[in-house]
Parts: sequence; structure tokens; C-alpha cells
Amino acid sequence: LVLMDDNFATIVTAIEEGRNIYGNIQKFIRFLFSANLALVLLVIGGAAGAFWLNLREAGGGLLLPLTAMQLLWINVITNGAPAVALGFDKNSGVMRHGPRHPQAPLLDRVSLRFVFTAGITQALVGGALLAILPQLGYSNPDVRGALFLYATLSQLFYAYPARRLSVLPHFNGALHLAVGLGVGLQLLTILLPNLRVVLGLEPPTFHLTLLAITAVLLTWAATHIYSRF
Repeated sequence: LVLMDDNFATIVTAIEEGRNIYGNIQKFIRFLFSANLALVLLVIGGAAGAFWLNLREAGGGLLLPLTAMQLLWINVITNGAPAVALGFDKNSGVMRHGPRHPQAPLLDRVSLRFVFTAGITQALVGGALLAILPQLGYSNPDVRGALFLYATLSQLFYAYPARRLSVLPHFNGALHLAVGLGVGLQLLTILLPNLRVVLGLEPPTFHLTLLAITAVLLTWAATHIYSRF
């Protein structure tokens, strides 16, 4: 150990910073693992349902709930900025806990429970949209567009419950900016025809948009409540 300022209090500051970094790495993993688990379950479940019901694209291919381009948008645009912004969190009270065991896993039991609960919750709500919307008379492109809107927005707001470990961290302006930017980009997928063409989207109706946002709020509320326990 080398002290650059001949002050032993620097050791305490260094330990606090190390614990803060470790906690932020946990948040990063919790957020991305839960978000990607949801997508994997949603795509696999949707593909299995389409195969079972023999749902096909106009070209004859299997009708998938999300296209490759839409999945790429979610992983890069939706998940990227909030995940990076979680690294700017400042966690209070980290020095009130004892040191962790050197062999303790990076994802502890609480974090694993969050990953599976949050991922499965989003997949179930998305699967419900896939099952219910066609029964209400919506076309396959409309259903896919509503599911894409739900998946993107719900994963953006997943960053907030994912950052809650033992205590609620301090204000993080970078995270709010990243989520706000993500929401703005999602609005562009609705408003810009050229972007809709690239992503293979149909302009959503007002009722479909409202339904997708309602599903996002329900998913976020359930995950946020669970993360407090």
C-alpha cells in the first residue's frame, strides 16, 4: 500500500471508494442480466407459441415476437446508456458494513433473486401482450410494435430498482439523463417514418401505445416493490 499524501485517513477513503465501485458493478450486472433474461424468455416463448399456432410472416418464415434489428436496438440503445450511468452511483453507508468474504460471489442470493424475478416478470407481461392483443383484433405488425415499445420502456425503467442494494443511493443525474434520452429515442421510433422502416415497425395507435405504457408501469411497480425487500 502506497500513500501519496502521508495521511492514513486516505486508506479509509480508498476502501469506501472500492466498496462503492464493487456495489456499482453489482448493479450493472443486475440490470443487464435481468433485462437480457427477459428478452431471452420472451423471444423463446414467443417463437415456441408461433410454432405451435403455425404463425408465419408474409414470406413464410416463423413469426418472431421481435426482429433481430429490434433486439439490437434494445441491447445497444435502450440498455447501454443506463448501464453505464449506474457506474456514477454514490452509495451511502457502505462503511457501516463489515468487509465481505473474499470468496463471496459477485451476484449474491438477493441479486440472483432480483435477476430472475425481474426478468420473468417482464417476460410474463410481454407474453400476456402477445397472447391477448391478437384476440382483440390487432394485426401481427401492431402486436410486434406494442411489444417493442413495452420491452424498450420497461427495460429503461428497470435501471431504478436494479440500483437498490441495501440502501437507496444518492441522486444520479447521469442515470436520469440516460433514461430520459432513451425515452426520447423511443418517441423517435414512433414519429420518424424512416426509423420505423429500419426497425420494421408500424405506427402504433393511441390505444396500443396507452396499453403498452400501462404494462410498463405495472411491471416497474411490481419490480420496484419487490426490490425493497
